[in-house]
Amino acid sequence: MNRKWKSFIATLAFAMIMSGCGGGSSGGSAVRTGEESPKPGEPADEFDRSKPVTLKIVDTGLVTDEEFQRFVVEPVKKKYPNITLELVRQKYSVDRYELLLAKGEKFDLLFEANLLFDDVITAKLADNMEPMLKKHKIDTSKIEQVALDSFKIASGGQYLSGVPFTRHFNVLYYNKDLFDKFGVAYPKDGMTWQETIELARKLTRTIDGNAYRGFDPDHVFRVASTLGLPIIDAKTQKSAVAGEKWKEIYEMYKTLYEIPGYKENFVSPGNYGEFTKGKVAMFAGINLLPYISKVSDQLNWDMAAFPSFKEAPGIGHEFDGHGIVVTSISENKDAAYKVVEVLLSEETQLDMSQNAKMPVLKDAKVREEFGKNVAYLKGKNIQAIYKSTPAKSHVSTLFDSKARTAMNKYNTEVLKGTKDINTALRQMDEEINKIIAEGKK
Repeated sequence: MNRKWKSFIATLAFAMIMSGCGGGSSGGSAVRTGEESPKPGEPADEFDRSKPVTLKIVDTGLVTDEEFQRFVVEPVKKKYPNITLELVRQKYSVDRYELLLAKGEKFDLLFEANLLFDDVITAKLADNMEPMLKKHKIDTSKIEQVALDSFKIASGGQYLSGVPFTRHFNVLYYNKDLFDKFGVAYPKDGMTWQETIELARKLTRTIDGNAYRGFDPDHVFRVASTLGLPIIDAKTQKSAVAGEKWKEIYEMYKTLYEIPGYKENFVSPGNYGEFTKGKVAMFAGINLLPYISKVSDQLNWDMAAFPSFKEAPGIGHEFDGHGIVVTSISENKDAAYKVVEVLLSEETQLDMSQNAKMPVLKDAKVREEFGKNVAYLKGKNIQAIYKSTPAKSHVSTLFDSKARTAMNKYNTEVLKGTKDINTALRQMDEEINKIIAEGKK
């Protein structure tokens, strides 16, 4: 064989090898640069890495600018350089999404809490995300089951319309300086609510003109959720606040607020700012670390396990998580699911955990690394965050957000003593049922 023929055959063989490796495309099929070929029967990934795409994400305060940049923008840009993310800040209101839609705003993703998901459904922005999660090979089985269940329940019970990426935890925060000042022993893991209130009696004092409250148990509806008490019964679509268990919750709060010197300095339940300012000795609630971080050089604090009821030992608030939603109106769904993929990746979840943003993956390594990179958490009782189990999520309704708003105004009246518990619960019950009736029209 002469030299020319040998050269021709070598060139032809090289071309055939290249075409067999997917070096080109035909028939107008989507470019899958850097992606695995789909298996027989699987839908093709239609995300085109070669085309720039801008995605809008709506947030009502679940992520800070720094968190958005570190945990979303940077890892997405690293893996998918053609995706640009634009954050749309929207002030919270029950009709926040309707207000955006009325202005003609189009957005691809949003961050939302499972406890506020009824507002997503009301605005018709929820979609069945499961087929696209499967298409983009996003393995949700790696997520904590309680987190997945809560978002499925919030989505209506049939499928996921949002995917959790972070969650709150429950602990009892305490000010060591105030305990030392009054000669009281620090809180211990495993205390009940009643034990915590008794401890608060020793710490509610006025010294040198400075008033201190012993304990803030956070919002009433949060504590009620540890016993599985919903505000609205999803089956009957009626208010559930007139029951005896709700009365017991309010009576427990009343016991705390009737401690001499407490009510006179009460502002509102769930006022974590009073704790970070050194005016409250204990605060039982969700993740306050973003706020504590701002005063960590002034506040001598630590954590103990979240208080619980005797009939529900070790149980905290119902699961309170933040999820990412690909909206029903997105025109760039394939690109949007790449953002979901990156946010749930082990790399991103580990970075979140190490920087004190609670992950949702089951992976023990990811969980154990919590707070590793955060200087002000050194020496703190980090294990306290794992000593309470979230209560099972209640089945939400489309009226939950408005009902919670209605409840808040009665809380202050009860706790300040301007309205008795029975009257408040009766009026609250009537108002919530009215909200439901009007919402069904």
